[in-house]
Amino acid sequence: MKPLTLIPRPPFDFSLSAAIFSRGDPAIRMFRDGVFRQALDTGRIPVLAEVISSGTPEYPRLELTLRSSGRLQKSDRERAGNLVASLFSISDDMEPFYLAVAKDPVLADLTVRLRGTHVPVTATVFEALTDSIIEQQISLNAAISIENRLIRATGKELMLDGTVYHCY
Repeated sequence: MKPLTLIPRPPFDFSLSAAIFSRGDPAIRMFRDGVFRQALDTGRIPVLAEVISSGTPEYPRLELTLRSSGRLQKSDRERAGNLVASLFSISDDMEPFYLAVAKDPVLADLTVRLRGTHVPVTATVFEALTDSIIEQQISLNAAISIENRLIRATGKELMLDGTVYHCY
């Protein structure tokens, strides 16, 4: 199936924006070797979303490939595309922030080094609520471990090529 193309608002550095997922659970979400993968529930069928960058930070372009054990419909592709776009905050305009911190010596240096980083967010309100409850008052590593166990125990499963993936 032909990949969906997503065009983030520049600047957008895919590697910097996806790096937070580099220690993720490969059965849930992971960023490795330039490829972001996450199992998503489209509401009808689970899919494995695979995202790569085919652009530059100033001319960003993401290619989203969807795989599933069932037949994907147009609505599944649209829903998955919207979830990935939301997850990576591709519509965020970072320029007002860059202008606001341009004269701050600490933040100005950081924005130069991290230019194009968009803050990933949870794809759904349910994920945001669950994460905020679990992540209170404990270490991030412990919270991630608990979240992964919760996802594996309750999320929809997707079997592809002998590998089981879990949707949030």
